[in-house]
Amino acid sequence: MIRSLLYKEWLKVRWVTLGGFLLFFSLTLYAFLTERSTLIQQGASTTWYRHLFMFTTYIGLFKLAPVVIGVALSVFQFLPELGQKRLRLSLHLPLDPKITLLTMVLFGEAILLVGMVFLFVVLTLFMSFLMPWQLISPAILSIIPWGLAGIIGYNFMVVVLLEPVFFQRLFHGATGTVLLLFCMQKTVMEGLNPQLWWIALLTFSSLLGVLYTGNRFAKIYT
Repeated sequence: MIRSLLYKEWLKVRWVTLGGFLLFFSLTLYAFLTERSTLIQQGASTTWYRHLFMFTTYIGLFKLAPVVIGVALSVFQFLPELGQKRLRLSLHLPLDPKITLLTMVLFGEAILLVGMVFLFVVLTLFMSFLMPWQLISPAILSIIPWGLAGIIGYNFMVVVLLEPVFFQRLFHGATGTVLLLFCMQKTVMEGLNPQLWWIALLTFSSLLGVLYTGNRFAKIYT
């Protein structure tokens, strides 16, 4: 039953997933070409000095991408279910409604995590032609909080879509916006690393928020 549910979820999000992977690849390719041009024009020593001491870097390109993909993924995954009232039917499957909803949400989060791993692998492969690992690893560590922000954006968008009360929907949307602004406040190398554990805690808490709202939704429509 869970396998069929996962297949149904994949059919809904396969194109937005492909678009997300293409977005990550395109941004990485653009960053690579930009850095290559800078190295040719200014030399390696100047470029690396700017990365290490002036915090001028290419990582700002990846700041919004995880959030955009996360929000789009949640919309493509849950809006058709709600608009056509299919989610109500899904909650009547021979599975606990909580398990059904948790499976759907974890599937979306897993796609985001796989996308971030894909981004890190491609970024490492491209940038290894231009700079040592000592300059690549700080960039990856700097992007991790934005990847977690993508999961937070996904979870809060699911909460907004599932919330049956309009004013609570506005509250959830405002709360998610504030948290996303906190997760994306800096674009310097490893600027948010001191707050990484707090962002990870917020990410887990947002999942609990999805389960709470989903449980309220299930009580109303089952």
